[in-house]
Amino acid sequence: EVMRGLGGMSYEFHGRERLGRPGQLIIANHPTLIDVVLIIAFTPVPVCVVKAALFRNPYTRLVLKAAGYIPNDPTGMMIERASDALRGGECLVMFPEGTRSRPGEPMVFSRGTAAVAARAAQILTPIYIGCEPNFLNKSMPWYRVPARRPHLKVEVGEDIYLSFYRNLPPHKAREEE
Repeated sequence: EVMRGLGGMSYEFHGRERLGRPGQLIIANHPTLIDVVLIIAFTPVPVCVVKAALFRNPYTRLVLKAAGYIPNDPTGMMIERASDALRGGECLVMFPEGTRSRPGEPMVFSRGTAAVAARAAQILTPIYIGCEPNFLNKSMPWYRVPARRPHLKVEVGEDIYLSFYRNLPPHKAREEE
């Protein structure tokens, strides 16, 4: 709200009332550094999977631990901790790419998010994020300010209920996709 109030950016967020449910896994693309702030701001008490390097940073470590966030490495431990959080009724936020999206390139997902979803998510809720013009993305230095004010559009997609897929043998689950 501070950035919006000062005119640094604008945003619209559709469907935010459907965020924060017990056992909900929220997944999103990650086009800019600021999108994670919007998701966390509008999701009641989220648990997030974050880059492990942030847990080694003396400025962010204590905040992340106090928030109950989960480091993404080692992967096996992350999958267990994230699955436990979902089974415990937490709402979990993950970025399946594991890093910010690269403009104009196809998204490449890590398998960790799928493993967590298959093991423990009650509801999988995708979020689609767009940013025009590009701002704080992976291929742009943070100090490069766009010529016009960035606008983020955040759209909460339709829920995917995973219980049906858990009852199928693996080969049947793949055919249904």
